[in-house]
Amino acid sequence: MPHRRPAARPGGPRARRERAVAAAPRAPVAGHDGTLRRFKGVRRRLGSARRPGPVITPLGRGLRLALVVALMAGCTYRGEIDQPITIKLTWFSYLNGDDIRAACLPGTPPYYRLVYNGNYEEQLRLYEVVGDGAGGAYYKARVHSGRGLDLSRLSFADPQAMARWTTSQARLGPAELAAFEAALEASGAFEAPPDGLRLASEQFYWIAALCRAGRFRLTAWLYPSARFAGLRFPQALLQRDGTGIALNPPREVLGIERVRRTSPPDTVSPHFDIQIGKDGLVGHHPLL
Repeated sequence: MPHRRPAARPGGPRARRERAVAAAPRAPVAGHDGTLRRFKGVRRRLGSARRPGPVITPLGRGLRLALVVALMAGCTYRGEIDQPITIKLTWFSYLNGDDIRAACLPGTPPYYRLVYNGNYEEQLRLYEVVGDGAGGAYYKARVHSGRGLDLSRLSFADPQAMARWTTSQARLGPAELAAFEAALEASGAFEAPPDGLRLASEQFYWIAALCRAGRFRLTAWLYPSARFAGLRFPQALLQRDGTGIALNPPREVLGIERVRRTSPPDTVSPHFDIQIGKDGLVGHHPLL
């Protein structure tokens, strides 16, 4: 005779298991024949246990905090504008002269920063004339033409060389500095700024952040305009420019909005506007 399993004792462990099986919900599962059959088995209760998440160590927390602080501070210019990542994060701060403004105190040497936007994607020229404390000044020119990479400057020893700017430096004596400051004065650099002037990245303009006798000033000249036509300082800057790159001649740019709307969808070209206020730039956003 086939052996029969004895009936479970009421109230015993086996009887409790059988009751649990009978009460457990049965989920429908697709069989091989395409029909639905019920899965016969015991649902194992796993309780409230969850899959453990990633363990964040104190070192990991510190790295995350450092990254957040770096990004928050990244929008303030602190030097090395000719580095690709620096110009992306701090371009507007550089134009606004935030670093010059912070150091512009009575008794400090003069500091003049002049930027030529010859269509942002075609040419940028940066000039800095900084007093040396002895009546003269240090002169530095940086030029970047086009947004592409200069493959002729590719070097495995210096991978970033092809993306860097062409630079030149010189020293100005007291008489040369005085002549340059006179050219700034004749250009209206120390007059009230053109409050409300909007400048598009596709246009041609000069913008200046200036510190003289402890007073900071930010101003700009847009082409074409009477103010731009009256500029005198560009000639003084270009005479000492040893980069060997000619100035991209200014031209009037029309239909900016149409150009932006018709840009290829896969373009990475930055389009932006800045506005001159009474005491600096207003309404600008990070260049990313």
